Amino acid sequence: ATLNPLITAATTTLSNGNLDMTGYTPYSSLYGTIGISSGKFYWETTYPDNGTITGVAATPNGSQYPGQASDSYGVDAANKYNNNGGSSYHSFAAGSVVGCAFDADNGTLTYYDDGVSAGTAFTSIPAGTYFPVFRNGSSTNVSVNFGQRPFAHAAPSGYKALCTANMPEPTIADGSK
Repeated sequence: ATLNPLITAATTTLSNGNLDMTGYTPYSSLYGTIGISSGKFYWETTYPDNGTITGVAATPNGSQYPGQASDSYGVDAANKYNNNGGSSYHSFAAGSVVGCAFDADNGTLTYYDDGVSAGTAFTSIPAGTYFPVFRNGSSTNVSVNFGQRPFAHAAPSGYKALCTANMPEPTIADGSK
């Protein structure tokens, strides 16, 4: 997975193989290129400041930030968001490596602060296909790691890097046929 350059704000710039973003457009988000409908996957984001949000969303829409819609879930430096409502969650410091562990089979989303669980932020996430989603809260750089390089902290037991090698076998082996 990488950040999808086709769903991005005009002022956002992607670099490093679409794993780093700079630029700030309020209420705009970047989405991962691989959707998750089953399994347990993990990725990391380095938080530059308290305006960055990371999570999952079922409907990739560059004009929404994570947690704005009923089918998106996200956290920032101290709160968790869903359906445009927020509540207190955990305080992430600037520079923290925030791990995101999404269990699509059980509908849970748990975050990690420099390798330590911050607790399950969301439960009962409905079945569907969800994409990793990120919002840069300022003009600083945001880096994501879906497993292209070693994670800063070990993924939780049973969770895999988000890459095609860890996805289920497709039901149609060759789409051109």
